[in-house]
This record gives sequence, structure tokens and C-alpha cells, in this order.
Amino acid sequence: MTKPRKPTLADLRQQIDDIDEQLHDLIMQRTQVVENVREIKKGESVKIRPAREAEIIYRLMENHKGPFPRRELTRIWRELIVATLSFEGPFSVAVMVPENQTGYWDMTRDQYGSFTPMRRFTTSARVVEAVQRQEYTLGVLPLPRNA
Repeated sequence: MTKPRKPTLADLRQQIDDIDEQLHDLIMQRTQVVENVREIKKGESVKIRPAREAEIIYRLMENHKGPFPRRELTRIWRELIVATLSFEGPFSVAVMVPENQTGYWDMTRDQYGSFTPMRRFTTSARVVEAVQRQEYTLGVLPLPRNA
């Protein structure tokens, strides 16, 4: 009886390529469902549903098994969620970033994706004004220090 052949590097790379194709197909299926949701939500002014987004991420983390890092998995899903927001119309973010505190910018980028248009403002008033004038879809402000 012969031993089963150990997979070669080429075999393993082919498996990865096949899985990548499957992942792509699933992302396209998910995108089609999101487009159907968009049709149902047509006319609603609110695009962002933080509770729904959190529900998705929490469910994924609850069911997560294996060595893939949770933080990176969350990041992938954040990017998927934000990418489909653009189906509902333009989406951009005004961010108030206090001097020498880039953490607000970084947190906003993590939350709203790598490719979402963002602009930095130095005052809360200017962020609010930009959103009121519909120059930006969403404004992000730091928590008040004396709250």
C-alpha cells in the first residue's frame, strides 16, 4: 500500500486560488442581496444602521474558530459593510481632529473604511456645518471632556 502523496507547493497554491474564487463568488452574492435591500430601503434617509452592523460583527465573532486573527476578520467585514454603503448614494465623513490627536482620524478610518472620502476639521462647529450643508454624509466628533 502506498502512502498518500504529500501536497506540493503548487497543489497548495491551487487550493488557495480555488478558495479565493469561492470567496469572490460569495462576496458577489452578498452584494446582490445588499442591492435588493437597497431597493426595499429606497427613500429612507438613514443609510447607516450601527446596531445592524454590530449584530453582524458580534455574530461572526461568536462563531469564529481557527487561527485567523479576530481583529483582521472584523476589519474585512467593516470594509465589506462600508463598501456597500455607496450603493445607497454618496457617502463621506467629516472628522473633527483636535490638534496632535490623530487617534480620532484613525478610529474613523477603521470604522468607515479605507476608501471612504474623509476630511479633517479642527472645530466641532465646522463638522456640524459641513454635515448640515450636506457637504458630508456623516460627522464624527470627539466626546466632550467634561461629560
